[in-house]
Amino acid sequence: MRTFAEREVFAPSEVRIWRRARAAVAMVRFDGCRSHELARAVLVVLSARKPTTRAMSVEDGRVGAVDHSWIRFQKTGDVLDVCRPGTLPGVLLVDAAVAQHYEVGLWSCRTDIRDDAVKRLIMEMTV
Repeated sequence: MRTFAEREVFAPSEVRIWRRARAAVAMVRFDGCRSHELARAVLVVLSARKPTTRAMSVEDGRVGAVDHSWIRFQKTGDVLDVCRPGTLPGVLLVDAAVAQHYEVGLWSCRTDIRDDAVKRLIMEMTV
């Protein structure tokens, strides 16, 4: 069943990207990853397949009280969250109108990103 959000809220291109992100994350076996690395790895994988993802970027901040990272569609403000804390399923597409819990941090970029973890995640998602 297609939900109202899938039919009426999100652009078809965003739904396609969300589906690709879900498939990519489903391939990950690395249990030690954090949202900060996973969001960056997913964006790399999505960008390699489709250049339209250039209008997306990783944002770092908080969701509630949790340090978190997610992907933002620049044109619409919608959020692609590849591992939202405390929710199942893990990969969510969130309309900008209800994404008020995503608060961008005061820093422009995290300094604790584990590049080796990002590379491992990219490898797992592209096998």
